[in-house]
Amino acid sequence: QNPLLSPTIGASQSTSGLRVQAGKTIALIGGTVSLDGGILTAPSGQVEVAAVDSGDVSLTAIPQGFALTPGTVSGWKPIQLSNRALLDASGLPGGSIQINGGKVSFTEGATALIQNAGVADAGSIEVNAKEQALFSGVGFQGNSPFPSRLINESVGPGKSGNVIISSPNLTVEAGANISARTYGSGKGGDVILNVPNAIVVRGFSLIFPDLFSHIVAATVGAGDAGNVIATTQTLIGQDGGAIGAAALATGQGGNLSIKAADIRFDGSSPQLQGSGLFSTTTGSGNAGNIVVETARLSITNGAIISASVGASGDAGNVFIQASDFVYLAGVNPYTPVPPRDTSFPFLPKQRPGGPSGLQRPYVSSTIQAAAARQIPFYERVFNLPPSPTGASGSITIETPRLEITDRSYINLSNQGTQSGGTLRISTNTVKISSLGVLEATTFSGFGGDIEIRSNILFLNRGAITASALSDDGSGGNVSIFSKVFAAVNAPNQITANSAGAFGGRILIQAKGVFLSPQTILTASSELGPRFSGVVEIQAPNIDLSRGPLTTPPPIQVPPVVSVCQSQQSANPSQLIISGTGGMPQSPEDEQHNRTGWLEQPEVEPVLSPQTFLPKPSEQPVEAQGWKWNSNGTISLVVQTTNPTTYSSLQEPPCINPLPTVDDKLSTTTSPHDTKDSGSE
Repeated sequence: QNPLLSPTIGASQSTSGLRVQAGKTIALIGGTVSLDGGILTAPSGQVEVAAVDSGDVSLTAIPQGFALTPGTVSGWKPIQLSNRALLDASGLPGGSIQINGGKVSFTEGATALIQNAGVADAGSIEVNAKEQALFSGVGFQGNSPFPSRLINESVGPGKSGNVIISSPNLTVEAGANISARTYGSGKGGDVILNVPNAIVVRGFSLIFPDLFSHIVAATVGAGDAGNVIATTQTLIGQDGGAIGAAALATGQGGNLSIKAADIRFDGSSPQLQGSGLFSTTTGSGNAGNIVVETARLSITNGAIISASVGASGDAGNVFIQASDFVYLAGVNPYTPVPPRDTSFPFLPKQRPGGPSGLQRPYVSSTIQAAAARQIPFYERVFNLPPSPTGASGSITIETPRLEITDRSYINLSNQGTQSGGTLRISTNTVKISSLGVLEATTFSGFGGDIEIRSNILFLNRGAITASALSDDGSGGNVSIFSKVFAAVNAPNQITANSAGAFGGRILIQAKGVFLSPQTILTASSELGPRFSGVVEIQAPNIDLSRGPLTTPPPIQVPPVVSVCQSQQSANPSQLIISGTGGMPQSPEDEQHNRTGWLEQPEVEPVLSPQTFLPKPSEQPVEAQGWKWNSNGTISLVVQTTNPTTYSSLQEPPCINPLPTVDDKLSTTTSPHDTKDSGSE
C-alpha cells in the first residue's frame, strides 16, 4: 500500500495487548509509563494514558466510558511509547485518545490511531506534555516501514476528529508524522498545535528517504480537508521537515495558519521535498490558503512556502505579514548548482521546448502560488498529468524588508493552460540580487501581475518577469511604485514579453530612477513592433534616450585683475577655486540645495522708539582719507593732505602695491615710516 494515499489497514482489529469492549474506556495511569511494543485497543471507546508524579486525577463519565480529568498535580512523569506500540480507538464511530505526562515520546514506529468508519463524528487525539512532545523515527514489520505518528482519519461519511498537541516544545523528526485526514465523504479534522516555545519539524528516514517528517491535514476523498493551526514562539523546518494542508482528490484543501515570532526553514530531503509550508492540490479539489504572521521569516537552501496545483484544482493564496523581515536565499543542496556568473539561464526567452518547461536544473528557495510541475517523486506517487490545468494563486507580502538573493525566487507562474497569478508586495526596502527572481510567467495563458510598493527597490543581477510564452496569451503587468528604484551592475531584467500575442505593460513610478546600461526593460512581442506592449517610467528629469554622461571640460579661471600699466613685469594676481573634490556639475544638471529648507520663525522685536537713536553729540562723521602709522597700522582721517590720485575706472587700479624683493634691496626707506596722506 502507498502510505500517503491509503488509509490504515487493520484498525481496531488487533487481538494483542489490552483490549476492552466497544464503547468502553481503557486507562493506564501511574508514574512513568512505558509501552515497548505494547497495544491498547478500545474500539469506539476511550484510551487514557497518564503519568503522574504526585497529586490526584479523577475519571469523569462520558458516552464512551470515562475521561481522565487532572486534579491537583504537582509533577508529571515521562510517557514512552516505542517499537511499534499502538493506542487504538478506531471504530463505528471513532473514539478518542488522551495522553497526559511530562515528556511524551513516540519512537520506532509508535502510533496513536483513530479511524472513523461510521456516520457520527470521531473524537480527538489530545497530547498534553508538560515538558516536551517528541515523535521520532520509523519502525519495521519485515521490510515495511511504520513511522512514529498520530493519525485521526475518516473512511466513511463521518467526520474525522482533531489532533491537538499542547506542550512547551514539539519535535517531529526522522520521518515521523502527525495527520488528520479523510478518505471518504466525511470532513477531515483539524491539527491544532499550542506550543509556547518551539516547534521543530526536521529530517527524513535514512532507510526510506521518501518518508519525510511532516504535519498535515489532508483529504484523499470527496470530503474536505481540515485546517492546520500552529501557535508558537519559534518554528523550525529542516532537511525536508514540512507542515501542510493537501487536497489529493475531489475534496477541497484546508487552510494553514501559522503564528510565530521567528520562522526558519532550511534545506530539503534527498527526494527534493523542501522544508517549509505547503498547501497543495493534486486532484480536482482546490488547495487551501497559507497565512503566516511572524516577525522574522527565513527561507534558505531549497526550503519552500508553496500553495501549488499539480492537476485541475486551483492553487491557494499565500499571505505573509512579517514585522521585521522576509529573507530568501540559496538552492537545494541535493541538486547541481550552476556557475554564479551565469546570466539567468532559467528565465524563459522563447516558447517552451518540451515537457521540462520552466524546470530549473536545481530547486531554489521559494515562495510560490503556482500551477507547476511537481518534483519527480510526487509525479510518480500521485500519477500527475504532464502539465496542470488549474489556476495559479496570489501572494501578498507585507514587511519592512524583503530580500531575494542567491538564485531564490517568488513564483506565480503557470506551466499549464491558465494565466499567471498576482503578486503584491508592500515594504520599505526590496533587494533582488545574485540571480534572485520575481516570476509570473505562463505557458498558455496571460502573464501574471506583479505589483511592488516600496520606498527603495534595489536590483543587483536580479529579474522581474511576467512574460507569456505561448501564442495564446499576452504579457502580464509589472507595476513598481517606489521612491527610489535602482538597478545596478549586470545583468538586470524586467520583462512582460509575449511569444505570440501582445506584450504586457511595465510601469515604474519613482522619484529617483538609476539604471545601469545593462539593465533590460522590455514588453515586446515576437510578432513584431506593432504588438509590443508599454514600458513607462514616470520620474522627474529622466531621459532614457541620452547616452552615458560625459565630464564637462575644466573651468578656466581668469586672473582677478591685470597688473598696473607701470607694473607689466610683475606677476598677476589670481583667484584659485580649489573646491572640495569630486566631479563638477554639468551646466545642464539641475541645481540642488543640499542644506535643505529651514524656515526661521519671524520674531517681532519689542523695542523702544528711542532705543537706537544716536545722541546729537555722537553723530558719525564720514572719513575722507587714511594714513600710515609708524607701527604699520592704518588710520582713517577726516581731512586729507596731498591726496594720491588713482587711475580711472577704465584702467587697472594700482593702489599702493606691495614692494618686491628688488624694491626692498634698492631703497633704504622703511615701508613703516610715517607718511601722512592727510591730517587728523
